[in-house]
Parts: sequence; C-alpha cells; structure tokens
Amino acid sequence: KMSAPATLSLLSLLLGMPPALSVYAAAPLASFRFHTIASGRHGLSSVSCIHHYQKRVSRRQHSLAIALGLSLYPISRKHTSASESSLASSSPPSIGFPVAPLGRQKKMGEKRSGLSLDELKDILETSISKGQYFNNPEQMPIEIFRDDCRFKDPTTDVKGLSRYVKALGILFDPDRSKISLEDIRVADHNTITATWTQEGYLKLPWNPKVKPYTSHTTWSVDPESRLILMQEHRWSISALEALRETFTPAN
Repeated sequence: KMSAPATLSLLSLLLGMPPALSVYAAAPLASFRFHTIASGRHGLSSVSCIHHYQKRVSRRQHSLAIALGLSLYPISRKHTSASESSLASSSPPSIGFPVAPLGRQKKMGEKRSGLSLDELKDILETSISKGQYFNNPEQMPIEIFRDDCRFKDPTTDVKGLSRYVKALGILFDPDRSKISLEDIRVADHNTITATWTQEGYLKLPWNPKVKPYTSHTTWSVDPESRLILMQEHRWSISALEALRETFTPAN
C-alpha cells in the first residue's frame, strides 16, 4: 500500500506534472478509497461504489485532458542538425507530453558506426522480437543509436538517447507487457521501417492497461556515421486515446 503523499509524489515524478495536476489526477483514487470505507458503514454495495468511482473518473478525465493540453510543451530545438530538421518537417507533430524529468543527455557506451542497413535491420529485429526493447530498455541496442538521437511518437518528443532510455524504464511493465513484430525491412538508402503490436500494463499505482495497438516505426540513419539519428512511431490509436488509457485504472 502507498500513502496518499507517496502516490502523489510518484505521479508527479513519473508524468512530470505540476503538483496541482497530480492531485487532480489522483483525486478519483482517494474518492474510491473513501467510498469503499463508507460502504462498510452504511451498507452500500461494492458495485454501487465502483459505479460511483467510474463516474468520478470519467468526469475528471475530460477535465484533466483539457488541463494537460494547457500544460504541454515542445522539446527544445536549439541544437537541431540540418538532417534532423528536414526529417522533423516531414513528420506529423507530437503533442510533446512531458513524460518525466529525464535529466540531461549523457554519453552511452561505445558505438558501432559504419554498419550496413541490413546489419542495422538485423540488430533491430532481434532487439524487438527477442529483447522487447520498447518494454525493456536494458535490451535496447544503444550501440547503433547516436547519443543525440531524437525519439518521437504522437504523445512525446524526446531528444537524447539516455533520456529516452530513462523514459522507457518508467512506462511499461516488461513482465506483463508484450510486443509482436509483424514486419521489418530496409525502406531506402537511409531508412528502416517496421510494424509491430504492443499491449500490457504501465508502471503506475492505478495499474492502467494498454489494449493492443499497432505501431509503424521509422528509423532514419545518419549517412555519415551510419548510426540512427531519429526513431519515430506512428500509432493506430490517437494521442488522446493513449492518454485516456494512461489515466484509466484497470478493471
């Protein structure tokens, strides 16, 4: 069991939210606990409590989505390379949801530069299908990514390999989540693409479950170093649907 202050502190840390929003997001949980206790005193059924809780969550989710929309911010573009700027201009924008305080970029290990696209594809294929690296950052092939690589999806936009690895570590529970790789191929002279499905549970106190969805991922390779300079996901669900699932407790 976690105390209320501990839960709010964890929520604020994981989601990078202001404390006020953390309190607002967690309020339905406190409400549920109160009404569960009250049911024992006043003879209310557990089903009635659950229905009441679900209504409170639904109302707060709509308000929270608006509040979150006002608090979102884009990543810094101060040190964006010409090649990265070109890639960014050709891809849809991310809402830039602040996953957590991720710290500064750090150097991560030795790099395997100069590999062919087929070699890079084989490494990615093994790391996804066997290593499940989108669920388990320990299996991510950091040796083929630039330290200043950009990682983008419909909800987040993260600059820096070390920061992305930290973000992965606080999202999916690898023991209760699954990735199925459907296809991976070399698309052109500087691009690798893949299609895969993901489902599982997030590492949050209210145990949110992410239903199966499909992601189409593109890795863009630096023509000089032959390291990956950008990874971008496009999902079969919207950014708002992803955020809704994040704040919905599992049944």
